[in-house]
Amino acid sequence: GPPVTFHVIGFGEVNDQFLNQIRTFGTRQGLFRYSTESKELQNNFNDMFEYALNVREFTIKLSNGKSYSVYSSERETIGFLTDDDTDLSSVTELTVTDDAGVTQNVCLTQMQNIRPLNSVRALNLVSPQDEEQLKMNQVPERVKLQLSALRHDAVFANAQRKKILDLRVNRNVDYFKKTDISGILQGYKASITPDTWQTIKEQKQDWTDIYSKDDIYEIMRKSPDNILCLGILVQRDEEAITDPTKGLKLLSVTNTIISYDSFINAMNVAKNHQQQQQQSPDQQQGQEKFATLNDVYCVAGALSNERINAVIPLYINDEHMKRIRILEGIWLGYLYTLDSYGYDKQQEVGLLKLLYQIIQQRTNSQRQKQILAELEKVCQFIIKESLGFKTAEQQGEKTYERLLNRTPVTQEYDLCIPLMIGYLKNDLNTVLLPIYYEYMRQEYQKKCKQKSFEAKQVVEKLIYGCEVKHETMTVSVQNQSNTEEMNKNDPDYIEKSFIAYYHDELTRPIELIPEKTATNENRRRLIREECELEYIKSLLLPTPDFIKTVLNYCGIDEYYIEKHLDYNHLRWELLITLHYLINFDTNSGGLQNLPSEEKILKVIDERLEGKRDRESWI
Repeated sequence: GPPVTFHVIGFGEVNDQFLNQIRTFGTRQGLFRYSTESKELQNNFNDMFEYALNVREFTIKLSNGKSYSVYSSERETIGFLTDDDTDLSSVTELTVTDDAGVTQNVCLTQMQNIRPLNSVRALNLVSPQDEEQLKMNQVPERVKLQLSALRHDAVFANAQRKKILDLRVNRNVDYFKKTDISGILQGYKASITPDTWQTIKEQKQDWTDIYSKDDIYEIMRKSPDNILCLGILVQRDEEAITDPTKGLKLLSVTNTIISYDSFINAMNVAKNHQQQQQQSPDQQQGQEKFATLNDVYCVAGALSNERINAVIPLYINDEHMKRIRILEGIWLGYLYTLDSYGYDKQQEVGLLKLLYQIIQQRTNSQRQKQILAELEKVCQFIIKESLGFKTAEQQGEKTYERLLNRTPVTQEYDLCIPLMIGYLKNDLNTVLLPIYYEYMRQEYQKKCKQKSFEAKQVVEKLIYGCEVKHETMTVSVQNQSNTEEMNKNDPDYIEKSFIAYYHDELTRPIELIPEKTATNENRRRLIREECELEYIKSLLLPTPDFIKTVLNYCGIDEYYIEKHLDYNHLRWELLITLHYLINFDTNSGGLQNLPSEEKILKVIDERLEGKRDRESWI
């Protein structure tokens, strides 16, 4: 007769062993699903119908004569486990026959160096033996948040950073205890409509976990807390604890798509493998130094030369992003601190630096462009929606606004970050010039010593021009005697002239300081209102590589900066940098009360000329 298959759905208090036997009664084995809630029944029915429509039967025959039946809904991959004690080392070939009668011969070679990738794939095929494990395996819908699955008790060279991390971990543990993350995620999954599930199903071909072989649809249907990620290799230093933008460096980016659950499993395999190896000299009482953990806990990617020790989630669809947002503290915490409880909101800012590094190391393959687009959407969501990013003290939203307003940023500022913010906000053209101006400020502050004579000379040339012009000064010479104006025919001429002469001598002030001759040194210099373009251009710095990288990525002319410079504003930028930031010539208001572009020439001129007048009397 025709093939018969029994699929089983259990809920409530059921006998797992009995239901598991029922699914084997037919001519081919059926599925066993368990629903924790009645509203999950429809999803489980849908899974079964889909499986029934796509399942195929394969007969596997080994060269030693043994054969096995395998049922799979996969198009290109099948997997099976032998449950006997047969020695397979002598098996060199197997024959695969599908349900259409098509037969293929496959040569077998025993693996010598088993990679973690192979171990994890094998673990995904293993059926647990005890009933409690079996039930968890049958209940993929049950939330299995593995918050402590990725934690490494590392040795820190800096005790203060270790203390900071411990305090942070304790705070985050309390948060996770008080917050019903499981309930939130379960609610998200339950609210997905059939139409949305169908849309997610259409993404199956593009997004598949390289380890478990589950696609995005299967991952989201099986569990409410699993997410698909991109595998990367990073170098973490202890500084990542306190400054995520400095302490983490991207070494390489892969095209490996891996689920977070598979990443946890793979890292555990790597951890167990490491424990079996000989203890290295760097280890102290079974602990590794923080920096060396990057190499210790590292797994293989899709290609043999790819290595992964961190993951970043990919957007893929709105429902998937909801999970990413709720689990953000977990994956960000591990990414930067090697501890799933190590989250800090500064890591959301650091993620933008990491995005820039990925763009910097990208290839131009279509696949990587597709992956990068999903990664950008995650970062875009964070800068638009995350309160953590908006309130981050260092280099976050507030610092970005100060940059756009050209208020001096006194803290150290990695300019890749505002560049990424502008790009993700689709406002790159607005932010390019402010970033270039800030880059010039940073470079000149590195180049010029504080209160340097060189900086003062540049300021004076920017104010008065390279060829200084002075005010025209008219010197009036007062008559020393009134005698020349007298009429010599006056009968009293002699007497009057005598009196006038001695009167002038007596009223002339005693000259304590000789009067200076009116020269260029003591005449007031004239402000040059118009820019000296050639001189200002000589002060320009080449467009830095980090800006060129993004210009190239976005298809923008590499000479964009040079073509859009406002030289009047550039003069203001240089004067702020050289006069106020380097020479510290500030009013009582300090850097909070800097003159505008319209007033800066006059304000600095008054300070320079006033100082010059004071020096001339010394």
